Amino acid sequence: MDEQNDGDELCNYRTEFEESYFKAVATANKKIQYEQNRIRTSSQQVNNLKEESSKKEAYKTTPFIKLPALNIPIFSGSYTEWASFYDIYTSLVHNNDNLPVIQTFFHFRSSLVEGAADCIKNIETTSDNYEIAWTNLITLYNNKKLLVQTHVKAICDLPTIKNKSSNEFTAIFGRVT
Repeated sequence: MDEQNDGDELCNYRTEFEESYFKAVATANKKIQYEQNRIRTSSQQVNNLKEESSKKEAYKTTPFIKLPALNIPIFSGSYTEWASFYDIYTSLVHNNDNLPVIQTFFHFRSSLVEGAADCIKNIETTSDNYEIAWTNLITLYNNKKLLVQTHVKAICDLPTIKNKSSNEFTAIFGRVT
């Protein structure tokens, strides 16, 4: 019976030891993981501070140049003006996230005259209607086939050169470019 008690005691001791061992390993792993996360967070904060500092330094070293205000082009509805108007307007106004939609619509309406203005004249100037008005203009003027036809016609309508003078070449060159 003594041997059986010794065996049971040894088994209990072993079980207690294993439980204590695994608890200690789990606690150590938690502490290691906590410290690694803390170090990682600290490293990220240091990197963020370095980035902010370098951005501030870049801003300080970049000279501030006061540029004149840019005027939004006026679009009359001529297909030959469309590509230029579209590029400039979208860059300056349409894609400007700092402008409220109602201001964007106001600038849009102000930049249209004649035939182009006619396509949105019955649309009320509200924030909700800006996308509708913009889509109307895009649908009407962003037609690749009509744009190509207009440019080909403009090339065909160029005057013929009668005297081979630099003035005539310059005039034609100015109309082509």
